[in-house]
Amino acid sequence: MELVSRDQEAKLKQLNQNYEQFTSELDAKTKTINGLYSEAQEKLLALREAIPNVEEYSARDLLGIAERKENPQARAEICQRILDHQDSGSIELELAGDLMRKDNRYRLALQLYRKAHQLDPERTSAHIEMLSLQARLEYQNRNKVLTEAKSVLLTKPDRNGFASVANSLINLDRYQELIEFSNAFIDVVKNRNPKMKALALRNLGVAYREIGDMQASLDAYEQAFNILPGDENTLKPYLSLLEEQGRDKEYNEIARKLIAIDPSDISYYRIYIESLIKAGDFSEAGVWLKKAMKLPKSQLDEARLHTFELKIQAAANNSTANTH
Repeated sequence: MELVSRDQEAKLKQLNQNYEQFTSELDAKTKTINGLYSEAQEKLLALREAIPNVEEYSARDLLGIAERKENPQARAEICQRILDHQDSGSIELELAGDLMRKDNRYRLALQLYRKAHQLDPERTSAHIEMLSLQARLEYQNRNKVLTEAKSVLLTKPDRNGFASVANSLINLDRYQELIEFSNAFIDVVKNRNPKMKALALRNLGVAYREIGDMQASLDAYEQAFNILPGDENTLKPYLSLLEEQGRDKEYNEIARKLIAIDPSDISYYRIYIESLIKAGDFSEAGVWLKKAMKLPKSQLDEARLHTFELKIQAAANNSTANTH
């Protein structure tokens, strides 16, 4: 009997220890949960305080507040209130839609664009943004809304609208359709609007590259570059394609033209110097490096130029060593 009692006593003692450990861990976890809950409540309260009362502000005021907010959730809350605000006009609604689109809140953006279009059916930009988002979100009507969007743009050309529809076609890998649409858009705008024409040509370059027609892509980029030579959105893919295709001479010529376009832009000097180094023309690279060093530059610019300087010096040292 005494042995049994001792055995039971040991088991009871172990049970008590396990229970104490369990309650201790439970208390610690409860404390952590309460702390997280309290923190969340504080953040929610701060967020609510940061969002103004609709009744105290006009829709235009709310838009200005939303644009200044760094917190995406706060911006979304305010834009939702703009959607429901009785004084919101098509302008406020469209601009709020632009904010939400940039934040990738597409469904709210679609609601804002749709209401803007309802208030002002002739507001082409809101109409196109609405259709392009419908193509993204409402796939069952995709072909219909894209056809409508292209029809609207060919009747009333709009730069941002074209970009939205072109991006939708790119996201869907519909490159042949993008080629046809871009060419039709170019026929409509002709030379009346250089920025629109250059944008359409750039998208032609993208589409032709994706289907493997590199020469057509290069031709499109070249035309876009000649219209807007300082446009980085054209310049970067154009230079990238020239480099990829081994068109070093043309790459070098374009890089040199950039400096003539804007002799004060140090980024153009970097592109040209790098092209000279790749071509093995270290002497000429050194001449342009000295010119670049005289321009205002950031720490990043200085670091890159220093890298060029080291490469040029190394080439000079190798040349001297080979001479001896």
